[in-house]
Amino acid sequence: MSSPKIEFSSRFINFLYDPGIRIGRPGGGGVTLPEIFVFPEVEPFGSGAGTISSSLLLDPVYAWSPLVVMGPEDSGKTSLLKSLAEKALGEGYLPVYLDGRESPAAEPGEVPEAARAAAEAQYTPESAAVVNG
Repeated sequence: MSSPKIEFSSRFINFLYDPGIRIGRPGGGGVTLPEIFVFPEVEPFGSGAGTISSSLLLDPVYAWSPLVVMGPEDSGKTSLLKSLAEKALGEGYLPVYLDGRESPAAEPGEVPEAARAAAEAQYTPESAAVVNG
């Protein structure tokens, strides 16, 4: 029996493709984030090894390392995570986007419940059941 195909919900795909600004095309229609996003160079915390392309964050060398994305407001943090989410799903990972402003966890044990609720909103019902185990 083959594994079920894991898919994001259409609502979450709309979120991932939203560039956060309105950019029109001649003749109508909007531009999506995947059409304009350029992966920035990032500096791994404490590595002292210089910068790497953020597109490499899913490379096996970095994939199991904890990831904290920091930067000033409007510096592209959310756009980076949106762009990595679809790439991660394609690589076999099960990404779940948590916005700390929307679902703050007062206690460490609350994080799994916030992640479970986020997965239910971000994946199709069949896929959310797999993601949430």
